[in-house]
Amino acid sequence: MANVKNANASEGTFSRKPFISKDGVDDKGIRAEVKIVVGYGDVVKIKPSDSGKTNNVEFAVANTEYNPSGYCRDSRIIEVLEKAMESNEPVHFRIETRRKSDVDRSRPFNELDSNRGKEVVKSLAAIRLEGDEEWTLSSDAVTRLDEDPSTSGLISANDQSKDQLGAGSRSAGNTNTRNGEFEPAPYVAKWNGKTNPGSIAVAIPISFYMDIFNYEKERGFELSKDRRKEVAVVMLKIANSLQRAILKKMGHTYNGVDLTAGSHTRARALIFEALRSFYPVNEELLTDEEKFAEWQKNVYMISLAMWEWGAEVAEEYIS
Repeated sequence: MANVKNANASEGTFSRKPFISKDGVDDKGIRAEVKIVVGYGDVVKIKPSDSGKTNNVEFAVANTEYNPSGYCRDSRIIEVLEKAMESNEPVHFRIETRRKSDVDRSRPFNELDSNRGKEVVKSLAAIRLEGDEEWTLSSDAVTRLDEDPSTSGLISANDQSKDQLGAGSRSAGNTNTRNGEFEPAPYVAKWNGKTNPGSIAVAIPISFYMDIFNYEKERGFELSKDRRKEVAVVMLKIANSLQRAILKKMGHTYNGVDLTAGSHTRARALIFEALRSFYPVNEELLTDEEKFAEWQKNVYMISLAMWEWGAEVAEEYIS
């Protein structure tokens, strides 16, 4: 294997060159710079902090002796990583190094003192298992994946539409196509005024449908295809309502629904957690409109309550 610098890492693992992205806009209109490292590595260490509130996760990659690492407080992500470590399954990772809350947000990142974490903190912002379509975002993630630059460092005309090229602007039209005007990237929901067939948004209702189907098999009952589709749409609507509610509660001005956003991923995860842990379903419930309506209300309320609590804890302890 060529260019191996860490013989203990699996073949094919890697860490890409760091790049700079930005977090959200503050009340002064500033977006602070954040350093991003993405890669694909073996989970080699999950070490709890002294306080027990977070874990430091390390990955081994073949192209460098340095182990990329970041802190993670999300128990669901840690659970996935622990299983990956047990099975020796490499994981796609995204690590953000951001400034601490008391550091001037207008200062360029390269001016910050990263020695012993004096002015910055590293967090594991997202993970993705091989074969998964979506990243699982951490509650600490502050940058957008769709703003990442080209990994090659080159700007290809094949990645832009004719409108973008004609306007002399990389962002014109925001189609983010990979092959000219054929099809945009999965995080783009709309394309030329129509639904992008390869969008994550298209995959979500299908995913709900299959999750319900598998749940039926586990519990020993079977719905009709039409009823299963209806239930999938209902669960999608609950996720949409959760996303709007939590964004509004946290003071965000966006009042729409974005199925490709990390907040929607979190909403869907909460729905299934509510289903597994608090409000299980059966054939009678799913075919009784009155009981099903009560179930929807209960799932929405418990999911929102868990999310609000998680956001409150993050607001208090985030650095």
